Parts: sequence; structure tokens; C-alpha cells
Amino acid sequence: MTISATVRAIDILLFLYGREATVNEVLEYLRSNTEHDLANTENATRVIQRTLGALENQYGLYRVEERAGRAAVWTVDATKFEKLLTLDESLALAMVIAEQQVKQVAEPLISAAVSDLFKRAKGQLASTNRASSKWRERVKVMPASHRLERPKINEALFKDVLSAALEQDGLRFQYRRAHDQPSFEVNCLALAFYYRGPQSYLIARTSEGSIRRFPLTRMSQVTRALATNIDVGNFNLEDYAKRGELGFLNTQRIPELGEEFRLTADIFVSVVREIEYAHLGKNQVITAIPHRPGYYKLEVDVPNTLHFAQWIIARAPYLRVIAPAPFQTYIESELRQALAHIMSGKLVVPELQ
Repeated sequence: MTISATVRAIDILLFLYGREATVNEVLEYLRSNTEHDLANTENATRVIQRTLGALENQYGLYRVEERAGRAAVWTVDATKFEKLLTLDESLALAMVIAEQQVKQVAEPLISAAVSDLFKRAKGQLASTNRASSKWRERVKVMPASHRLERPKINEALFKDVLSAALEQDGLRFQYRRAHDQPSFEVNCLALAFYYRGPQSYLIARTSEGSIRRFPLTRMSQVTRALATNIDVGNFNLEDYAKRGELGFLNTQRIPELGEEFRLTADIFVSVVREIEYAHLGKNQVITAIPHRPGYYKLEVDVPNTLHFAQWIIARAPYLRVIAPAPFQTYIESELRQALAHIMSGKLVVPELQ
């Protein structure tokens, strides 16, 4: 069956869903409401008859009656047809789980686009007595740390940027590094789109050839620019993420560690409870420190990212970095800076060298 024939068959099934009609009535409907080529009545009638014959007793389609001298009446059994739209139970459960994440992260535009599917999945689970139907009542998905409020983003801007990223088109926009700084023009090729918590980012290759991340909250006056003379190059989002780029590589501050390093630290039992089963990284080893109940030694491979450094700093009262020396120096410098603010009563942030 060709694509046009398949579409025609679907249109016929949808028309007959919940109603009875003859071939002539089906033809009249298709002519009035679709773009199928049905100008020749005789040929069109035969096409519809063949389609109905091929689909009979499938998808809920059946003949209501066919008597001598009377045209056959066709209809679609609603119950049988709706079974085609029923989600697999595991898929319905997955949709209910995903809803909690999407509502926390995605823009209202995306949430609204899938809201009907979420509603359908919830309704399907609620109609059963299985354990999975209790998921929404008895399971809650929460972020591992403080989650920022979702920013308000202009809907038209969001659509333009997301569309450009999906199609890898050129973009031109005004960008400001902070709310009180003047904006400047950016010409780039959109490569991908990602979320860091509720904040949405465009990943793009600039006219200088570098790959940068632009939060949508700092963009304005977005226009599509199809002719940019900028190539996608060898960019691959999966590889980009694996290198830790989406976690903000810290190689500018600690270049000697590269993109990944082996961490050694003393940790308190409260940290052990957090990472004992949800590992901090690959090849994690935790061993008890002799004669010190509640204290442990941690060895693990970790990414050299700002996200990881912030994770360590947040738990600084309950751990001590031992190695490597450059990371130990970096963490201690950050903590001394925080202590200086407390001692002086004044916030002074040194410029990054």
C-alpha cells in the first residue's frame, strides 16, 4: 500500500469511527474534507470499495448490513478501534514518570505539547488495579540538590532557537553577558539544544569557529540566517556530552588534570551513605580508615568539571581532598576565599587569570 493509499485508508477509518455510512457517503466526505484525487466518481468508488474490502474485519471495520438492492453500510467499532490507541502498560508508566521531570525542566511550550499524552497515560493506569496505577500517588521524583526556578522565556524566541538547533540552521541575535551589560551581535550556526536544570541553552559554532553555549535568557532579537558560511564540522552532541562539556569543563582553572582524573579523599560516613550505591564516578573504591569509626578513604575516577568541584565544595565539612595536588589546591583556594568573605564582611572575587 502506497503512502497516499495508507493516508486514504486512515481517513476512511476516522470518518467511520462512531458512525455508519455508505460508500457514496464516504466518497462525499473525502471530497469535501481531504485532498485525495477523487475527481472521477467511478474510479473513486472502486478505490473506496477496494480499501473497505481490504480492511474489513480489521481495526474494528465491518459491514453493518448488505441486502439485495441496497448499498452496503459500513462502520468502525469504537471499542476495537480504541484498542489500537492503547498504550502498552510499561510505556504508560514511563510517560507518568517522565511527566514529573518534564514539568520541572521543560518550557511550558513543550509541556503543553505532550500534556494530552501524559493525561492519557495517567487515565489508562488509573483504570487498572495493578500496582503501577499507584505510581503517581506513592512515588515522587525530586532533584538531588536545590533546583532553580524555571525562567520566563519569550515563546517566539524559544521556538526560533529550538527549530534552528533541530535543523542546524544559522542564527543571528543580540547577546548580553549579564543583565546590566550592553548587548552585542552574535552570528552562529545552531548545533544543538540542552537543559541545565530548568535553564535552556543553545550550543552553537560561532563565526570564529569556536563552539559556545548561550543561555536563552540572555538572547534577544533572534533571526534565522540561512547563509552563514559556518560548517557543522565534526560536532556530535553525544561525544560533546561524554567529554564533560555539558557539565562545564574546569580545564581552564586546572588544565594539568585534563578532562578526567583520579580523586583520593577522606570522607565521613554521611558522604559514604550518599555515594555508596549511586557512585560518584567510575572505578569507585571506599575503604574504612583503621581505628577511626565513621571515617573512610575514597578513590574514584571523576570528570574535571565545575559541576563536580561544586559538589565537593558543598560537602567540604565532611571530606578532605588528598590528591591530586592541583585539585586539592583549587578546592582549598575556593574555601579560603569563602572564609575571607566571612572574616572581612565584604565580598571580593578575584579575577580569573
